[in-house]
Amino acid sequence: MSDEIPKYTGEIYLVTSDASKEVIERAQEAGINEVFAKTGSQRLDDLFTKQGRRNVAVVDDHPLAARGNQVLLESEGANVVIYFNPLTALKEIPTHMPAFDVVFTDNKMPKMTGIELASRLRTGDRSNLP
Repeated sequence: MSDEIPKYTGEIYLVTSDASKEVIERAQEAGINEVFAKTGSQRLDDLFTKQGRRNVAVVDDHPLAARGNQVLLESEGANVVIYFNPLTALKEIPTHMPAFDVVFTDNKMPKMTGIELASRLRTGDRSNLP
């Protein structure tokens, strides 16, 4: 099996409780389009509705947070797929049909951070996956 997967070229947004300068810099290096603090989501709502995002992946290991984001995004007309495991997301997002317009990911998750997930989605790196 090849260690390469298609590179994800859509938008990736990191939603985190730690929007420190260091996290933002690491996120930008990983190819994340924008970092959002978990509080004050109006800017996130505006971005989603203005750009007409319709196929969305949410990656979050906390079911309540993931379901809350799903409800919010679906109320804006999005089709949402939730991934509770970032390794599963890494395997499935690049080849999902219809393609995702945007990926929202939490940063602090077991097995892989949202920043690492974004970097690997951008480069097509699927090494060390089960």
